[in-house]
Amino acid sequence: MASSINASTTAGVVTTADTSGVLNLQTAGTTAISIDASQAVSFTNSPTVTGGTANGVAYLNGSKVLTTGSALTYDSNTLSISSGTTPFSLKRTGAGTTLIELKQSGIDGGYIGTTGANNFTFYNASASDLITLNNTGLKTKTTISVGDATPSASGAGITFPATQSASTDANTLDDYEEGTWTPVVNGTSLSSAGWYVKIGRNVYVGFNNVTGVAPISNNADFAITGFPFSIKTDGGSGNYKFGGAASININDDSDSYKMLPMVGRMQNTSNPFGGTNRSGVLTTTADPFNFSAFYVSD
Repeated sequence: MASSINASTTAGVVTTADTSGVLNLQTAGTTAISIDASQAVSFTNSPTVTGGTANGVAYLNGSKVLTTGSALTYDSNTLSISSGTTPFSLKRTGAGTTLIELKQSGIDGGYIGTTGANNFTFYNASASDLITLNNTGLKTKTTISVGDATPSASGAGITFPATQSASTDANTLDDYEEGTWTPVVNGTSLSSAGWYVKIGRNVYVGFNNVTGVAPISNNADFAITGFPFSIKTDGGSGNYKFGGAASININDDSDSYKMLPMVGRMQNTSNPFGGTNRSGVLTTTADPFNFSAFYVSD
């Protein structure tokens, strides 16, 4: 039961009364608004605001008047904020650092928040901070990627694409790679892989304690090929167009592995490393070779 005020189409305003504490406002005998004993208001149909802004979000203004201004609108798809030069402010008054939670089909995506002045932080779904931007720079706790590469799932660092996306800008680092290569000495592939590190166009290569190299006579020339990247072609003249620093030696198996030097240089020819045996001995297949070099790639 309820008390009611009814705008009748035949009898004008008709009222009824009871002690339920509920009041119904009616037109033509149909309840439009109901107020229960706790002052909760319910509408039979969605209320229509005749003033205000189309798609405006209703809020209480400074005078506590319900209104729909033009600064904040929502059309069931897009939330628009238009406040001139005044920035939109989102404030959390309680404890915590997260302000906005992002979800897709009910799945937690992460949060956006702040931990203090001049601080903007992205959080994962567990509310652990991952990326922080402030007035001293950008900080990330995991890996970041460039060139549409997939970030590494381990450690922390920068992931570059598997295939270099070369930049023409002189101040841009566009590649980093670690890997292995198969050294070839005088046409024979070694059984042990060499290592390399490439930073931009700078390449560091080498192999350590590798045996099985065919004997090389004292003062005889030899070549190492199979390098993972070609040597830069411009600059210089003749066969030695653009080289790099290199170090090579053997541990003489016949003399308690005494280290003996060999000489050579990186060069842009069909044999990227041209060397000469200056050790004073005929090497054997049991002599471990050690080699390291630096060069600039194309």
